[in-house]
Amino acid sequence: MKLTLLNSLFCQQNLLFNDAFAHVMQGHAERSFPCDWTADEQEFAKAIQREVGNPEDGLTTEMKPAPKGIKMGGSSDVGDVCWKAPTMGILFAAWPKYQSPHTWGATACNGMSIGVKSSIAAAKVLAATAVDLLHNPEKLEEIKKEFHERTDGADFLSLCESKENPVGRLDAEHKHEYGCLVHSILDHFGVEDHEHHHH
Repeated sequence: MKLTLLNSLFCQQNLLFNDAFAHVMQGHAERSFPCDWTADEQEFAKAIQREVGNPEDGLTTEMKPAPKGIKMGGSSDVGDVCWKAPTMGILFAAWPKYQSPHTWGATACNGMSIGVKSSIAAAKVLAATAVDLLHNPEKLEEIKKEFHERTDGADFLSLCESKENPVGRLDAEHKHEYGCLVHSILDHFGVEDHEHHHH
């Protein structure tokens, strides 16, 4: 389980990071993570690592410090929300070290005590952060101040608020970039693209 703070996923917009918010949440996260894994849970994780050929190091027993202004790949509608109001979430992997998400090994851990334990711990962090901000308005003001500095008065308009139908058209430059990506995937799997042959 690797724990970091969600600071830059994207949907229409990149997620707007907020270091002041991350700092508040980090303090609560350090009380809940890492989870106290049992010997059976560690062995389960090592069995998955053994099966896929990864080092058998099990689940992590350390937590990393909050990153500053982190940039991460991924996709989330939170990317739009965070331009309307200061937003923070917590991201952690409830599966063995080196295991990618959206794989059978991650799913196996998520569906057992490892996933339950991690989810409850994360929910406690979110709740504790909310209570902290309700009782300490000065922290909330610091978060709002950073939010306004980062947005710099920008009036973000979500596609949901658009008066026109947001059609999914790409300009020529983007078509070329995505085309190269598609062709490289097809080449990797040995599939010939008859419709869009790229020279």
